[in-house]
Amino acid sequence: MCKYWYKIVLPYLLLACLACGNNKPAAEEKSVQPVEADDTRNMDSVLLQRSAIVLQQLKEQRYEALAAWIHPVLGLRLSPYAHTDTLQDVHFSKAAFIAESRKPASQKRNWGYFDGSGEPIYLSFQGYFGRFVYDADFVNAPQKALNRTLSTGNTFQNTEAIYPGCNYTEHYFPGSGELYNGLDWKCLRLVYCMYGNEPMLTAIIHNQWTV
Repeated sequence: MCKYWYKIVLPYLLLACLACGNNKPAAEEKSVQPVEADDTRNMDSVLLQRSAIVLQQLKEQRYEALAAWIHPVLGLRLSPYAHTDTLQDVHFSKAAFIAESRKPASQKRNWGYFDGSGEPIYLSFQGYFGRFVYDADFVNAPQKALNRTLSTGNTFQNTEAIYPGCNYTEHYFPGSGELYNGLDWKCLRLVYCMYGNEPMLTAIIHNQWTV
């Protein structure tokens, strides 16, 4: 039986060698630094870049592409003026937004009420977006801000109260002081609420001088 000793010893020698090979020095191990989801500077950059994309899609009327940014749970609310009215402002899920955008211009609906007259804002999807969303070249707005209001007026602005903990970008055209005493200013606010680690579009708020 002695001539078969190597058959008994050899497996133990192999196990010992493997164990030695797996014991690498600690200095050779690489540590991976986690990326903080709440990095403020990084989030600021993400929000501004996302708004630039959304505004370009609005300008080009690529509404189905824009729908990719709509919050999957909260959906998208459209406010024609700075004061958000959760009972009257039109609200869409992503699917409903796409369906509405495909309707012909001949199909109109009530989007709220005009400031001053109180008359219904009875417009098609295209009509509303042309009047109360992208009614100025906001892609090239001369002023923009993050979580800060640039526009002023006599309408009570309640964005932060309606969307607590969310972020918004504001894109602002100042008025023509010489012709209209500065009352023709326009503003578009894009509100983002988090979905996991992603800020998703939750509201588009139009703002202008009101009576």
